[in-house]
Amino acid sequence: MRLDGIAARIANEVPALRKVGVFVDLATAGDGMIQTPAAYVLPEAEDATANAIIGGVAQQVTVSFAVLYAVRNVSDAAGEAALDDLETVRAGVMAALLGWDCGTGIPIEYGGGAVTDVDPNRVLWWQDRFITGTYVRSV
Repeated sequence: MRLDGIAARIANEVPALRKVGVFVDLATAGDGMIQTPAAYVLPEAEDATANAIIGGVAQQVTVSFAVLYAVRNVSDAAGEAALDDLETVRAGVMAALLGWDCGTGIPIEYGGGAVTDVDPNRVLWWQDRFITGTYVRSV
């Protein structure tokens, strides 16, 4: 599944994000100079059902991907402003993705989320998991 289309939709629909990328863009995110708030789309997993036909292949594939957010707001010592920024961008991404089928015919669903890191540069990293699907068939 192509993640660049998902990243493009997020970039178009969530103007609060200063940077949107895919997993390969993370190489530049860890250098302490990350633009925040940011979101990165990462592949996660694929699971396929058993083949449904004899003499060919027809399978539904469940695809999960993650959106990894980076937020930093040092306007308060307690970090409340960063949490506010996180909620703003998460709400925008949810609105952009939930129910959208990204061309597969299977709407995107929410699969959960969690903090992944708080780095020394006071960047809070949060990851949301999304689930969709596609079909594979032999000719």
